[in-house]
Amino acid sequence: MPVSVTRKSDDRVVIAIDPHKASWTAAAVDGSLQPLATVRVPVSRDGYRALRRFAHRWPHARWAVEGAAGLGHR
Repeated sequence: MPVSVTRKSDDRVVIAIDPHKASWTAAAVDGSLQPLATVRVPVSRDGYRALRRFAHRWPHARWAVEGAAGLGHR
């Protein structure tokens, strides 16, 4: 009898962030790069909270932030 493994729905979710001066746009995508949800929030304390609430649906997601490769390097 074949055994199937069921993955949790958030096992391969990536939350991609496109940061701009006045807003952050986030898209959650699955392992096939299919969009699950998107949100656009203002760059503010409230916007950050909204972004965290958005991401809370996928607690094990990985994050990708556009242009973050050089952060922290001199």
